[in-house]
Amino acid sequence: MKKELRINVIVSIVETLRQREIELGKVQFQKLIYFLQEIGIPLGYRYEIYHYGPYSFELAQELNTLDTLGIVNVAPDPTGYGYGIMPGKHIGDFYEIKDVDVIEPYKKKIDFVLDHLGKDSSSRIELKATIHYVNKVMGKINHAVTMDSILSRVKDLKPKFNEPFLSECYKELQDLKLLN
Repeated sequence: MKKELRINVIVSIVETLRQREIELGKVQFQKLIYFLQEIGIPLGYRYEIYHYGPYSFELAQELNTLDTLGIVNVAPDPTGYGYGIMPGKHIGDFYEIKDVDVIEPYKKKIDFVLDHLGKDSSSRIELKATIHYVNKVMGKINHAVTMDSILSRVKDLKPKFNEPFLSECYKELQDLKLLN
């Protein structure tokens, strides 16, 4: 069931963003799945901090498998920076076996994440996911976490981001009630 849910969620994200004419790269993809899992979709991916924030090696492997099968198409971006993810030439084969009931209970959560985070640039969603991850980890260790303590730790991990951008992303997550 978990594998079936994972594939349905992945295809749903790729298709929905294509329909909305929003470009999807590997960084955004990893972070959107991260947030979906964090708001309660039981995908079971293990995330750890990596170059661009929370990253799941297992998810990257599944994406490569779906690319090989032609369900999605992962191709180098024409600008030479990163990769684009689009529906693959065999996505129709997937729809013949798709089970709508598997994803239906999570539709509102998927829409919430895509509506509020789907248009974010790679750097913006990278930072938001890192803030969320640090908030979660620090909350497990020390129940008295503050915005300043979280952003200080994030700044250590992500020195390329300036203070105003850090604060802005933190507040956006707070407004979406994605932080404790």
